[in-house]
Amino acid sequence: MWSALPPALLAFGLVMTAGAPAQAYNTFNGHHLKYGINGEYYWLDSSAKNSHPEAIPNGVGHWNSTTDTKVWYVSTLDKSKSRMDFYRRSTASNSYCAITAMYVDTSTVDPFSAGWVWGKVTIDPALANAALCGPAAHRDGIIAHEQGHVMGLAHNSNSSSLMNSAISGTSVDAPIGDDRNGINYLY
Repeated sequence: MWSALPPALLAFGLVMTAGAPAQAYNTFNGHHLKYGINGEYYWLDSSAKNSHPEAIPNGVGHWNSTTDTKVWYVSTLDKSKSRMDFYRRSTASNSYCAITAMYVDTSTVDPFSAGWVWGKVTIDPALANAALCGPAAHRDGIIAHEQGHVMGLAHNSNSSSLMNSAISGTSVDAPIGDDRNGINYLY
Protein backbone atom coordinates (compact mmCIF):
# COMPACT_ATOMS: atom_id res chain seq x y z
CA MET A 1 0.00 0.00 0.00
CA TRP A 2 1.24 3.49 -0.78
CA SER A 3 0.03 6.42 1.20
CA ALA A 4 1.41 9.87 1.73
CA LEU A 5 -1.60 11.59 0.23
CA PRO A 6 -4.83 12.53 1.94
CA PRO A 7 -7.44 9.75 1.56
CA ALA A 8 -9.46 11.87 -0.86
CA LEU A 9 -6.56 11.88 -3.32
CA LEU A 10 -5.90 8.17 -2.95
CA ALA A 11 -9.31 7.45 -4.42
CA PHE A 12 -8.01 8.84 -7.71
CA GLY A 13 -4.84 6.74 -7.56
CA LEU A 14 -5.78 4.15 -10.15
CA VAL A 15 -4.94 6.18 -13.23
CA MET A 16 -4.03 4.10 -16.25
CA THR A 17 -0.84 4.85 -18.10
CA ALA A 18 -1.66 6.30 -21.51
CA GLY A 19 -1.48 3.63 -24.17
CA ALA A 20 -1.44 0.73 -21.70
CA PRO A 21 -3.97 -2.08 -22.04
CA ALA A 22 -6.74 -2.08 -19.42
CA GLN A 23 -5.53 -3.54 -16.10
CA ALA A 24 -2.10 -4.33 -17.50
CA TYR A 25 -0.20 -2.02 -15.15
CA ASN A 26 -0.55 1.39 -13.61
CA THR A 27 2.14 3.94 -12.94
CA PHE A 28 2.22 7.21 -11.06
CA ASN A 29 1.62 9.15 -14.30
CA GLY A 30 4.94 7.85 -15.59
CA HIS A 31 6.91 9.22 -12.62
CA HIS A 32 9.47 6.92 -11.04
CA LEU A 33 12.65 6.58 -9.03
CA LYS A 34 15.03 9.05 -10.67
CA TYR A 35 18.23 7.04 -10.33
CA GLY A 36 16.99 3.83 -11.90
CA ILE A 37 16.58 0.28 -10.69
CA ASN A 38 19.80 -1.49 -11.64
CA GLY A 39 22.70 -1.69 -9.20
CA GLU A 40 20.76 0.16 -6.51
CA TYR A 41 20.86 -0.44 -2.78
CA TYR A 42 18.31 -1.06 -0.09
CA TRP A 43 18.89 -0.48 3.60
CA LEU A 44 17.30 -2.16 6.62
CA ASP A 45 16.67 -0.34 9.86
CA SER A 46 17.36 -2.70 12.78
CA SER A 47 13.64 -2.67 13.61
CA ALA A 48 12.78 -4.09 10.17
CA LYS A 49 15.74 -6.47 10.09
CA ASN A 50 14.81 -8.01 13.43
CA SER A 51 11.08 -8.32 12.75
CA HIS A 52 11.09 -9.96 9.30
CA PRO A 53 14.64 -11.21 8.63
CA GLU A 54 13.72 -13.32 5.59
CA ALA A 55 10.72 -11.50 4.09
CA ILE A 56 12.65 -8.40 2.99
CA PRO A 57 15.56 -10.03 1.14
CA ASN A 58 13.19 -12.64 -0.30
CA GLY A 59 10.75 -9.96 -1.47
CA VAL A 60 13.53 -7.94 -3.09
CA GLY A 61 14.80 -11.21 -4.55
CA HIS A 62 11.51 -11.72 -6.39
CA TRP A 63 12.24 -8.59 -8.43
CA ASN A 64 15.96 -9.38 -8.76
CA SER A 65 15.14 -12.80 -10.21
CA THR A 66 13.16 -11.35 -13.12
CA THR A 67 15.18 -12.00 -16.24
CA ASP A 68 13.23 -9.62 -18.47
CA THR A 69 13.77 -6.45 -16.38
CA LYS A 70 16.83 -4.49 -15.30
CA VAL A 71 15.88 -4.68 -11.59
CA TRP A 72 18.83 -5.37 -9.31
CA TYR A 73 18.95 -4.23 -5.67
CA VAL A 74 21.61 -5.16 -3.14
CA SER A 75 21.51 -4.73 0.63
CA THR A 76 23.82 -2.12 2.10
CA LEU A 77 24.89 -1.16 5.60
CA ASP A 78 25.50 2.42 4.42
CA LYS A 79 22.13 4.16 4.55
CA SER A 80 23.41 7.09 2.48
CA LYS A 81 23.77 4.75 -0.55
CA SER A 82 20.26 3.35 -0.46
CA ARG A 83 17.34 4.16 -2.75
CA MET A 84 14.91 2.06 -0.69
CA ASP A 85 14.80 1.95 3.11
CA PHE A 86 12.82 -0.46 5.27
CA TYR A 87 11.53 0.43 8.74
CA ARG A 88 9.02 -1.13 11.12
CA ARG A 89 6.32 0.74 13.00
CA SER A 90 6.36 0.20 16.75
CA THR A 91 2.58 -0.17 17.12
CA ALA A 92 0.11 -1.99 14.89
CA SER A 93 -2.35 -0.02 12.82
CA ASN A 94 -4.32 -3.18 12.00
CA SER A 95 -5.38 -1.52 8.76
CA TYR A 96 -2.41 -2.17 6.48
CA CYS A 97 0.56 -4.51 6.17
CA ALA A 98 3.14 -2.03 4.89
CA ILE A 99 3.13 1.47 3.48
CA THR A 100 5.43 3.32 1.10
CA ALA A 101 6.31 7.01 0.83
CA MET A 102 8.54 8.63 -1.77
CA TYR A 103 11.03 11.41 -1.04
CA VAL A 104 13.36 14.01 -2.46
CA ASP A 105 15.82 14.81 0.30
CA THR A 106 13.66 14.80 3.44
CA SER A 107 10.45 16.01 1.76
CA THR A 108 7.69 13.62 0.75
CA VAL A 109 6.72 13.67 -2.88
CA ASP A 110 3.31 13.13 -4.46
CA PRO A 111 4.37 10.44 -6.95
CA PHE A 112 1.57 11.39 -9.33
CA SER A 113 3.20 14.83 -9.69
CA ALA A 114 6.97 14.26 -9.68
CA GLY A 115 9.75 11.69 -9.54
CA TRP A 116 11.62 10.82 -6.35
CA VAL A 117 15.14 9.84 -5.30
CA TRP A 118 14.37 7.31 -2.56
CA GLY A 119 11.48 5.42 -1.04
CA LYS A 120 10.69 4.52 2.54
CA VAL A 121 8.80 1.29 3.19
CA THR A 122 7.32 1.08 6.67
CA ILE A 123 6.26 -2.38 7.72
CA ASP A 124 3.37 -2.52 10.13
CA PRO A 125 3.40 -5.10 12.94
CA ALA A 126 0.13 -6.26 11.35
CA LEU A 127 2.27 -7.92 8.66
CA ALA A 128 2.52 -10.82 11.12
CA ASN A 129 -1.30 -10.97 11.37
CA ALA A 130 -2.36 -13.77 9.02
CA ALA A 131 -6.00 -12.67 9.09
CA LEU A 132 -5.04 -9.22 7.75
CA CYS A 133 -1.91 -9.83 5.68
CA GLY A 134 -2.06 -13.49 4.74
CA PRO A 135 0.15 -16.40 5.81
CA ALA A 136 3.80 -15.96 6.72
CA ALA A 137 4.82 -17.36 3.33
CA HIS A 138 3.09 -14.37 1.68
CA ARG A 139 5.06 -11.66 3.53
CA ASP A 140 7.78 -11.53 0.90
CA GLY A 141 5.10 -10.90 -1.75
CA ILE A 142 3.91 -7.88 0.20
CA ILE A 143 7.50 -6.60 0.38
CA ALA A 144 7.88 -7.09 -3.40
CA HIS A 145 4.60 -5.16 -3.85
CA GLU A 146 6.00 -2.23 -1.83
CA GLN A 147 9.21 -2.32 -3.87
CA GLY A 148 7.03 -2.03 -6.96
CA HIS A 149 5.72 1.27 -5.54
CA VAL A 150 9.26 2.53 -4.83
CA MET A 151 10.19 1.83 -8.45
CA GLY A 152 7.08 3.56 -9.82
CA LEU A 153 4.21 1.11 -10.08
CA ALA A 154 0.80 2.14 -8.74
CA HIS A 155 -2.04 -0.17 -7.69
CA ASN A 156 -4.18 -1.99 -10.20
CA SER A 157 -7.26 -4.19 -9.99
CA ASN A 158 -5.81 -7.29 -11.68
CA SER A 159 -6.19 -10.03 -9.05
CA SER A 160 -3.23 -11.97 -10.46
CA SER A 161 -0.87 -8.97 -10.38
CA LEU A 162 1.68 -8.23 -7.68
CA MET A 163 0.50 -4.61 -7.75
CA ASN A 164 -3.14 -5.51 -7.02
CA SER A 165 -4.52 -3.00 -4.53
CA ALA A 166 -5.67 -5.89 -2.32
CA ILE A 167 -2.39 -7.85 -2.47
CA SER A 168 -2.78 -9.16 1.07
CA GLY A 169 -5.91 -11.04 0.01
CA THR A 170 -4.17 -12.83 -2.86
CA SER A 171 -1.55 -15.56 -3.08
CA VAL A 172 0.56 -13.57 -5.57
CA ASP A 173 4.15 -13.32 -4.33
CA ALA A 174 6.18 -12.28 -7.36
CA PRO A 175 5.85 -9.91 -10.32
CA ILE A 176 3.88 -11.26 -13.25
CA GLY A 177 4.33 -10.21 -16.89
CA ASP A 178 2.15 -7.11 -16.52
CA ASP A 179 4.16 -5.93 -13.49
CA ARG A 180 7.43 -6.48 -15.34
CA ASN A 181 6.06 -4.71 -18.42
CA GLY A 182 5.26 -1.71 -16.23
CA ILE A 183 8.84 -1.59 -14.97
CA ASN A 184 10.18 -1.94 -18.50
CA TYR A 185 7.90 0.90 -19.62
CA LEU A 186 9.28 3.16 -16.87
CA TYR A 187 12.95 2.24 -17.32
